[in-house]
Amino acid sequence: IYLDRNACKIIFSGSLCQKNEVPREADGLKIQFQRINPIKYKVKVSGAQQPYVLVFSEAFHRKWKVFFSSKKVPTIPLGSTYFNGEIREEIINYNLFDKNALETLSMKSLPESTHIMVNGYANAWYITPAYADNKETYDLIIEMTGQRIFWVGTFISVASLVLLGIYVCRLFINHSVQRL
Repeated sequence: IYLDRNACKIIFSGSLCQKNEVPREADGLKIQFQRINPIKYKVKVSGAQQPYVLVFSEAFHRKWKVFFSSKKVPTIPLGSTYFNGEIREEIINYNLFDKNALETLSMKSLPESTHIMVNGYANAWYITPAYADNKETYDLIIEMTGQRIFWVGTFISVASLVLLGIYVCRLFINHSVQRL
């Protein structure tokens, strides 16, 4: 990965940043991910014994967050593998209206200080075992949290439309009864 010196200094020591090297300490790390929809991905991490940088190749935005999921990510049919099987991409699920759209509201997210820009455009998070309660295997959800405004707005709009429909029907029925 390419890491800007200022972003590097936030996570790594200044001496590592001067050498233009980011250590690859995550030997044995395996990552399995699935795209749920354009704003949500589920990730299964195993073999995480050392800190590592999780790179997410979407345009950098502060509203992308990583959450530790208490639910296990189900095994999904394999789509592709990368880096000798270290990274597995599952078959894409194009579920725009995910029934678990607000599941991350009660989940713990990674601290904002771990979220950095890499490669000049992409999101990345520096994840240490301490953030995962020193577990080697865990599930993550990467989500664009700004989308929550859409879901809340949609709920309010639909509820308002239903209430307005009930009110108009009630007026119509009352008006019809009065004519009789």
